[in-house]
This record gives sequence, C-alpha cells and structure tokens, in this order.
Amino acid sequence: MAGETVPPRATRRGIMAGAAGLLAVRHAWAQGGEPWRILVNFPPGGLLDGTARLIAERSQREGRVPTVVENRPGAGGNIGAAAAAR
Repeated sequence: MAGETVPPRATRRGIMAGAAGLLAVRHAWAQGGEPWRILVNFPPGGLLDGTARLIAERSQREGRVPTVVENRPGAGGNIGAAAAAR
C-alpha cells in the first residue's frame, strides 16, 4: 500500500460526489419530517461511504433526525442511481 497513489480523476469525482451529497442533505434538513436515507452507489468502506456515515452521524447528533446509509454498488453506479430516482 505504501507508495500507491489515487488517480486525480478519482479524487475529483469523490470530492464532487461528496459535495453533491452535502447539498442534498442540506436541502433535506431544511424540509424535515421523515427519516433520511442516504444512498451511496459504491461499496461500503470507500471514501463516499465514510463521508455519508459521518454526515448521518452528525445529522442524528445535531438534528436528531433518524438517518440510514444504504449502499447500492454495481453497474458503475447505475444501480444506486436507479434507486435514488425512485
């Protein structure tokens, strides 16, 4: 693992996806009401999964809103995108 680097494109994608997730969470926070579901279209243990779990933890602690992180990996992210579209 030492000496391995993350390709810049993958890093940028992760940052952009995380930022988009934060905007979605902020919008949901403003609406309130029912429990939140955060869909992550990559497998557990990755950058986006960790970010989503941090957001879920903070939303539960500060906003007292029940939050569930669901991982829907596969098909290059299309399975998660289809689940989010429903």
